[in-house]
Amino acid sequence: MANFKSFKLTNNATLRIRTDRIIATIHSDNGKNVEIYCSDAAIPFHVEAEKTPEEIVDYIWEVDS
Repeated sequence: MANFKSFKLTNNATLRIRTDRIIATIHSDNGKNVEIYCSDAAIPFHVEAEKTPEEIVDYIWEVDS
């Protein structure tokens, strides 16, 4: 069974990405956006962080505090 990470984009839209397809993430220290690169997508997904970008990246890569 595939594992997914979910990101709320708007009130009615949620992005779900298979965790085994995520190959890289990028965020800036002063920005609120995270770019998620996947092996099966030509361009990255842009997710606006409701929390800090660092928390989003930790969630993606399952980093425990």
